[in-house]
Amino acid sequence: MRTETRKRREILQRAQEWQDRFDRTKKRLEGASVPTLIEALKNQDSAVSWPARHIIEAQPGRSVRAVIRVLKSPSPEARRNGMLALSTMAFTGKARALLPKAVPILVGLLADRHVGFVALMALAAIEPGHPALGPTLLRLARERHPFVSVSGYIWEKIGLVNESVGAALAEACRDPEPAVRDAARKTRRRLADKRRRLATGVPRLLQALDAPRAQSRFRAILTLSEVALYTPSVLPGLIKALKDSDGLNRRIAATVLGRIGCRSTLPALTASLRDEDPDVRAAAADAIEAIRSASPPRKPRSRR
Repeated sequence: MRTETRKRREILQRAQEWQDRFDRTKKRLEGASVPTLIEALKNQDSAVSWPARHIIEAQPGRSVRAVIRVLKSPSPEARRNGMLALSTMAFTGKARALLPKAVPILVGLLADRHVGFVALMALAAIEPGHPALGPTLLRLARERHPFVSVSGYIWEKIGLVNESVGAALAEACRDPEPAVRDAARKTRRRLADKRRRLATGVPRLLQALDAPRAQSRFRAILTLSEVALYTPSVLPGLIKALKDSDGLNRRIAATVLGRIGCRSTLPALTASLRDEDPDVRAAAADAIEAIRSASPPRKPRSRR
């Protein structure tokens, strides 16, 4: 009992020491130049590299080009932190117009044994429909990657909007190992069930956009964003959310529309440039820039 208590105390002490170093580093790096922050990303001490990444994520406009360049760094730690920063930028919608420039580099890093999984997650955040995601998931699963078993949640998350995942699961169903075949069949069933539930639940989610509680409307917006890439009927609801009474909901709606990349949403996003909330205006501007810079323009696909 005393040994367990001592070990617990030591763990807490080490965690506090790490947090103290993190806080000191972040304070020191506040206002630092982009080259200084990029250099800190290469540090193997997470109490140094993580504060730098957090600062970079908060100011993507001036740092995204440098972060994309760091993906070619010989340092695995720098590549990993760079990809994590890009994933956050993709989620928030900031500097999204520049993120496609990272896609070819990320595809090349999928085979990197040090950072392949992080490259997979970054690519899924930036271009969720990329055809390399399904084969990479299957390869990592066959290599026994701890986070990518065929029964893992990540297959369902990416598979909702990526057709290559379905093909990879079909191939896994023919795997020589019975355990892999069984897991792949179960994952295919779960994915199909989730698609059906989301599709049949769209009317209810659209109604939830009128819920009295802002948090309920927020959850509806996030759930609609999961099916927006292949269910065009949700676009009017997301456009409607741009006029939500809650500023956070309006900002999230603008960010989601920027990720979808459908040009028919540009008039509504342009109107949001006059929103009273500066964060909403910024999100709308980022979304417009991302849609206009996308090539070629695309519309949500209907699934049969």
